[in-house]
Amino acid sequence: MERFSLNEFALLYGKMQVKVATMEDGTKISYCTFTHNGVETKVDFDNKLGLLTASEISARKLDLCIVEYEHKEFVLTEK
Repeated sequence: MERFSLNEFALLYGKMQVKVATMEDGTKISYCTFTHNGVETKVDFDNKLGLLTASEISARKLDLCIVEYEHKEFVLTEK
């Protein structure tokens, strides 16, 4: 398991965008994508974070980090 600050991750994986998906049961989930040279890397939100916007993530960037688990699974979580 490795931890990255948001700035470190952006340097490695590109520009961040926040997206919202609606599940079949109607619930909404947020996640980030980082795009570099046409390759998109998805970062799921930790269950505790709820639905954050890009500006909310930016405002909390010192309190948040991205954790890499096995098989290139990334999760945005609190430090």
